[in-house]
Amino acid sequence: MNLIGPGNGILIVMQLTFSSLIIVLIDEMLSKGYGLGSAISLYIATNVCETIVWNTFSPLSFKS
Repeated sequence: MNLIGPGNGILIVMQLTFSSLIIVLIDEMLSKGYGLGSAISLYIATNVCETIVWNTFSPLSFKS
């Protein structure tokens, strides 16, 4: 049995909360006319944000 521990659990919850907040903010931005306003635009913007955040905070983001 492999437990994640309380520290990792808190980090996971914080990450999910932060990403949900970002998605809501992106949706608001696109619905106010700063984009095409469709679900496709939201999907693309979410993927771009995910890539930026992942590359910023990833411990394995190095070139070999």
